[in-house]
Amino acid sequence: MRKSNFFFAVCLTPLALQACSTPQPRAETEAVRDYIAAAELEETDQIRYRTMSNFEHRPINEEFAVLATHDEHYLLEFRRRCFALYDTTFITPDVRRDSNTLRAGFDTIRGCVMEKIYPIDEAQALELGQLGDAPGDEDVVVHP
Repeated sequence: MRKSNFFFAVCLTPLALQACSTPQPRAETEAVRDYIAAAELEETDQIRYRTMSNFEHRPINEEFAVLATHDEHYLLEFRRRCFALYDTTFITPDVRRDSNTLRAGFDTIRGCVMEKIYPIDEAQALELGQLGDAPGDEDVVVHP
């Protein structure tokens, strides 16, 4: 019986270590990826704009943000976690290859490279902003 316990310990230890070392996607990230799949969002490689002064980015989590221009909305997926979306103490200059275009894979928002860009509408932008919120955690919008 001791040999069989030893055998299972030797065989299962590498599997257990592999399971522990595999990074698990966070629930918030998976929720956004599920939304992309369910809404069948189509990826674009660039955003054309007139002026940067009309841009507003709202983080969903450290891997996704919604970018709003004066009349369009985009879901941005960053190449890696972007802590600068929340940390305003250190601002990294953005990289722009063209003065009127943001390109996926090259240009940055708050120093973080945008890996993917998905055009979305205003309703989708609001819905994405509320992913992961518990009931009652939503921002209250008061209309005059």
